[in-house]
Amino acid sequence: MGRKPIPLAYRIDENGCHICTSHKPHVRDRYTQVNRGGKVQYMHRYLWEQINGKIPDGMYVLHKCNNRACINPEHLYLGTHAQNMRDVAKSGVRQVIPDKVIELIIELRSVMPTRKIARIYDVSQSTVSKLHNGTYNRLCQDT
Repeated sequence: MGRKPIPLAYRIDENGCHICTSHKPHVRDRYTQVNRGGKVQYMHRYLWEQINGKIPDGMYVLHKCNNRACINPEHLYLGTHAQNMRDVAKSGVRQVIPDKVIELIIELRSVMPTRKIARIYDVSQSTVSKLHNGTYNRLCQDT
């Protein structure tokens, strides 16, 4: 017999964001997750689909409020990856990595595991790999 779904509960902050209190945010990316029928999803995506239907291929559910913890349907909208990156850059949320740190990460990658480097410099493992492979892009561009 499967586990019973946890009822959704949230508090409303001073910006009108609905902050989920019934489900914990993921440690690394701070997005709240929900498990429905054995499928783990981000809560904001799950709620979008419950209210608006399936998310079209290639589209993302973005936050007008730039608050990853927010699940307020009025703060959510569909957009592309490029729109998401522009929003992140405008909000100042994206971490700027100094050139010297980039050089160190690239050098260390050949002698140290990606996970350890990511932990030391407080970046994602994906960022470490992209820096090492030369595919990390500091500027948000439409592709």
